[in-house]
Amino acid sequence: MPGKKINYAKLQNTLEEAVRTQTSNQGKIGVAFSGGVDSGIIAHIVKKFAPEAVLLTVGVNGSADLVRAEKIAKKMKMKWVKKIITEKEIHEKYQQAKKILRLKKTDHLQQTLGVVNLCIAELAQKNNINTLFVGSGADELFCGYAAFEKTRGNEKECVKLREEKVKNVFMHDVKREIACGKAYGIQVTAPFLDKKMMDEAMKIPALANLEGKYGKIRKNVLRTLGTKMHVLKEVISEPKKAMQYGSGVSKETRKKAQEN
Repeated sequence: MPGKKINYAKLQNTLEEAVRTQTSNQGKIGVAFSGGVDSGIIAHIVKKFAPEAVLLTVGVNGSADLVRAEKIAKKMKMKWVKKIITEKEIHEKYQQAKKILRLKKTDHLQQTLGVVNLCIAELAQKNNINTLFVGSGADELFCGYAAFEKTRGNEKECVKLREEKVKNVFMHDVKREIACGKAYGIQVTAPFLDKKMMDEAMKIPALANLEGKYGKIRKNVLRTLGTKMHVLKEVISEPKKAMQYGSGVSKETRKKAQEN
């Protein structure tokens, strides 16, 4: 029912409780940070419960994520650290990801994403961080992927695609992120995938994410929630950019794949 009223207060309380629980007695806290809406909202809440938390961003020199994250971190008045990834490191991490993820054959997408995950985990380790917050689950729960464009105006198809994405997120993303974090002794946690948060998000009509003020750039419900929480406008209005592209890593791994 697209017209169903959304309980933003309950959605906010559920997400904040997930973050509060995951920051309690977890040592030094870090947030994998691109400056986009997912990591921006997580960072906004983490700051409330762990004021000394550190924002971490990785990417090739001059990449979109590094430029945006530095600017947003300053406005949020949070500590920010970065790692500029060299071509050599990308190639090394690409092979390391294959071993860590126990891939029997090359999986270009998973290894490329693994490069970013491994670099963030390594940066977290160097900054003595114990627990790393990630924004995984937001694109699945709030219809952020470009694939959802094909479901506009079709609630049945939108619901079906969202359920499929949510079902696969643990195997596709979470398993990889946890494995990469573990390689550097880092505990990875994803508040959007807290069970109560997932249950609350899935009650929301799927098409509500493709309609409204932010419907054109998708994740309308999450972006609207962010405005109600007074998250920076630049964060709320940032269109989705996959981390392999925002970090600039994809260009290098694509070249390596072509060489092989």
